[in-house]
Amino acid sequence: MLTVAEKLAKTYEADPTQKNAENMSNYLNTWLANHILGIDKKYSSRMIENGIQ
Repeated sequence: MLTVAEKLAKTYEADPTQKNAENMSNYLNTWLANHILGIDKKYSSRMIENGIQ
């Protein structure tokens, strides 16, 4: 089963139009923001708790 990123990449490879590039860009921007605000933020709290800064 393909991930969303893999599906978008295949779609872009088949037809590298502006719309497909925008779709990939939007997906990656959203993924990165969610990653930073979710997973990375959890790590930073844990690091602060353990005195690592």
